[in-house]
Amino acid sequence: MSNKLVKKNRFENITFAELGLDEEFNFLEAPCCECGCGSKVLLVIDDIQQFCGDMLFEDECDWCGLFVIRLNGTVFVALKTGCTEEDINFMEMKVPHGNYKNIGDIFEEMELDEYGLLVEVRKGEYKIIEE
Repeated sequence: MSNKLVKKNRFENITFAELGLDEEFNFLEAPCCECGCGSKVLLVIDDIQQFCGDMLFEDECDWCGLFVIRLNGTVFVALKTGCTEEDINFMEMKVPHGNYKNIGDIFEEMELDEYGLLVEVRKGEYKIIEE
């Protein structure tokens, strides 16, 4: 048995309001546990860029984005600005002085029609934020 500490993202329980975002524009819904208990489960994702690209491509909206707050303190951003795969762009940004409220400012400036927010809670495990 290992005593190794698991690093957790301090933003695991963040809300849209804390980031200056409106939850009415959220298009993601966390999956429920298959046992029927109603609990929400984490997503295990090997390639976050591929996951975000797929989610945006499948969504009918042509002006939307996904933000992922990562364990390393950066924010991974995927933006869809049209109807083709070529219209999906990715970037990673550092958040100055840990001011994650800037995420809401960016969305507001871009006037996105909808968005989603994920938080990496452990390496390769992500929580979809819904409220």
